[in-house]
Amino acid sequence: MKHILSIIALLTLSNTILAQDFELIPYRIENKWGFCDSTKKIIIEPKFQDVIPFNKGYAAVKENNKWGFIDLDGKETIKPKYDSISNYFQKFFIGGDFDSPIYKTGIKVYENTKSFYVDINGIQFENEPEVFDVVSDELDDEIKIVEKNGKYGVENTLFDRTLEPKYDSIKVTKIGIIAKLNEKFGVIDLNKLTIKIPLDYKSIEPTEDNQGYYVTNDKDKIGYFDKKGNKKIAPEYKVLVKLLNSNLGFKFSKNSKIYGYINVENETPKIIDPKYLTINTFVKGYSKVKTKDGKYGYINSLGSEYFEK
Repeated sequence: MKHILSIIALLTLSNTILAQDFELIPYRIENKWGFCDSTKKIIIEPKFQDVIPFNKGYAAVKENNKWGFIDLDGKETIKPKYDSISNYFQKFFIGGDFDSPIYKTGIKVYENTKSFYVDINGIQFENEPEVFDVVSDELDDEIKIVEKNGKYGVENTLFDRTLEPKYDSIKVTKIGIIAKLNEKFGVIDLNKLTIKIPLDYKSIEPTEDNQGYYVTNDKDKIGYFDKKGNKKIAPEYKVLVKLLNSNLGFKFSKNSKIYGYINVENETPKIIDPKYLTINTFVKGYSKVKTKDGKYGYINSLGSEYFEK
């Protein structure tokens, strides 16, 4: 299937204003608009009907009821001749594939009831790029979730990383993107936009402190990956809970009745075999536990017991 990819949906100018960097500030004298710097020094003489703030070095200006563009020096880059414009200049996918994409910078414009795309010099694209149905910026200003025909992908607005819209769902977390494909879940790295945890699991959820992920396999067994995507605990436990204030310490159980403790902070895990009814959070290296006979005592993180029968 051929994917023609646009990384920015058709946003209205009023929405786009919120994201501007204000390289120069719109300045009005009576009914004419120009631009000034932060000291109110006029840089571009007010002579336009309307202006939209600069973005990436270009500003939209309205003259004689038509829209065009100027650069930071006030030089006209596209003569005002369009009835309206849909968004600022962005890079569009026009060829290649998702591993080696080819981009072209342009903007969608409207003239005489027709719409088309032009580049920075006002030259019309030979082939109009197809745009995604939905673009979401819930991650941050540089990463977007995109939807195409009910499938989801991820775009980086620096235009150097792309994930094809092929996933059934995408869930954003503070430490990564949980993706679903064919009823299996995995994790996408937020920065590299690469697969960090393979899509092999029945479910994936971040830990309470957002330092890693619980993963569940088809047998409903739980394991743990750190936030870098390293498997630290294989999915073989019915219960696996990270203990507060214990760095990378977890209590675990294979039957929901008897609990042990595992710490994966170091390369070689420290394991206390399951033999307690309860294990509480370790405080300064010690935890209060309940033994099989219902009595309480303390243990340290190495499993040493500070009680006798």
